Amino acid sequence: MFTFKFSYVNIVEKVLVVFYLNILSTFIILTLFAAAILHFYWSFGGKYLLDRAIPSLDDKPIISPGNFLTFCVGLVLLSFSSLVYTTQFYDLLLLQESTYIIYFTWFLSAIFSIRAIGDFRFIGFFKKIRSTKFAEYDTLYYSPLFLFLSLYFAFISSKADL
Repeated sequence: MFTFKFSYVNIVEKVLVVFYLNILSTFIILTLFAAAILHFYWSFGGKYLLDRAIPSLDDKPIISPGNFLTFCVGLVLLSFSSLVYTTQFYDLLLLQESTYIIYFTWFLSAIFSIRAIGDFRFIGFFKKIRSTKFAEYDTLYYSPLFLFLSLYFAFISSKADL
């Protein structure tokens, strides 16, 4: 004989997990979107917060990405936010490219974790040069954000694994 157990507790737990995951995903989408907008602003000549976004040594930037590359980074960040939207708010079983999406989110998790670890000199948790404005912001905001994004993309990938 078939027995059916029905529990409101299990349903409420699942609804709460989905609810909080939707809130978290929305926060990630908005964060990546804001970062993309900031990169677009910089690519068109904006200077606000630019000294906190580029690593420097002796008050001289160690890289000069240029307007086109900065615009491309903005486009990439915008595509990452759309990827978060796709993985969270679409049923991946219905998408023909779902396997590629899952592999790409695993790849992004690895990339974000490598960025959080850093190059052991200017960026990441294990940087040696910590006296610049960028290094201060990298320690307080950027590296923890990249670690959080890495964990988020790993979680989303494992949740959606087919």
